[in-house]
Amino acid sequence: MVGYKLCPDISFVADNGVIIVLNFETGEYYTVEGICMKILQQIEQGNCCECKIIAFLCEEYDADVYDLNASFSQAIEALKEIGFIVETIN
Repeated sequence: MVGYKLCPDISFVADNGVIIVLNFETGEYYTVEGICMKILQQIEQGNCCECKIIAFLCEEYDADVYDLNASFSQAIEALKEIGFIVETIN
């Protein structure tokens, strides 16, 4: 089963509908919103399994899995590329 975890080099706080992320390794700040924000929050809350995150997002956005799949995949790739999350296999 595919899952995700937060990289240890980041910390974030929610503020006015966005997340502000600090990467301790680079010293850079990022602002994250939308589906990426929801994914980070779910991982932080312990919902690390891909299927649980997708189920939450489908409910949150009142969408079915087929409609949400492309957006989810793009968001996950962006979060991995920038170093906020890593993929795990359980």
